Amino acid sequence: MPRRLVNEKKKRQACPENIWRFLNDEDDVDRDFDIFLLQGNLSECQRVWALYGNQVLREWIIKKPGTRPSMWWDCVFNGNLKGKEYYERKKIHPSKQPRFLANRNLLTEAEMKIVGACSP
Repeated sequence: MPRRLVNEKKKRQACPENIWRFLNDEDDVDRDFDIFLLQGNLSECQRVWALYGNQVLREWIIKKPGTRPSMWWDCVFNGNLKGKEYYERKKIHPSKQPRFLANRNLLTEAEMKIVGACSP
């Protein structure tokens, strides 16, 4: 039986659209109450990222391999305080993220093939 293709928007239907846009660093985010609760609240951000982060990252990597959205840095990378401090201090530009992530083995195999040229 042929596999049915599912619209990406339907696959992530459980995530409210405004939160999805916020997690994806989109510019057109309505600053509603849900977004207000997420900003500056690391535990709430981590909870939301735990629910939707894999979906966000899967789609993000397709569009912007070798980089990560802001919430990934806050919710996933924050366990490494030295790294978090480095990120906050340097605000790693997207052009520098592939090397930074590769040096820490944080790129997927597919990303490594795409951005492998960034290796020293």
